[in-house]
Amino acid sequence: MSSDLPINEKISLKGSANKLKVIIPENMPEGTMWKELDHTALDASNLFTGVDLVIHLGGRVISRGFLLRFLKDFVISHDIRLSSWEANDESSREAILSMGLNLSRKDIKQSRRSARRSETLVIHSSLRSGQRIEHDGDVLIIGHVNDGAEVIAEGNVSVMGKLKGLVHAGYNSEEDRAIIAASFETKQVRLGTKVSTLSEEADFWGRYVIVSPEKGSLLFKELKI
Repeated sequence: MSSDLPINEKISLKGSANKLKVIIPENMPEGTMWKELDHTALDASNLFTGVDLVIHLGGRVISRGFLLRFLKDFVISHDIRLSSWEANDESSREAILSMGLNLSRKDIKQSRRSARRSETLVIHSSLRSGQRIEHDGDVLIIGHVNDGAEVIAEGNVSVMGKLKGLVHAGYNSEEDRAIIAASFETKQVRLGTKVSTLSEEADFWGRYVIVSPEKGSLLFKELKI
């Protein structure tokens, strides 16, 4: 499937060694971009096999919400092996790092927060029942946390798939932490010393949710993406 956009306004591919760079025009409207990413994934699916993908954003300004949708709708949906990101905008680089994602080497040098990358554990797979992950920093899971799996982290926890197992963020930490789930489907979460139990009747069940501390309790907020 191909689009009718002018050549200089299309998403383009640039290959080198075992890597393939996906170059997204920074002025492309976001609605058009999501459609073009789908077209690209379908048209070039054979090129994506066995290579590390680099996403080049240019000067596009992005948010954590943008990254959540990108990982869910492009990376996970099309089973893509994402290697790193390139971004000219400082706030975009900071958003990428805050999600535990990798920047290219040149962008790492430009970012004020590059030293924090070592604090983040990135897992490029789903966790099965019985698996337990413990980490003293942030944890990013590009996959699902299935029922019976556990994630214990002193930092923040982000799950790019379904959260059905147990997540405890802010373990042994007095700082404010957060839990983000692309599809919230668990009956219990723990944040610091606080525990909250829920049911499938919750308004935000199965949706993008961020859990954060709020006045001595836990606040569950749906992310509108």
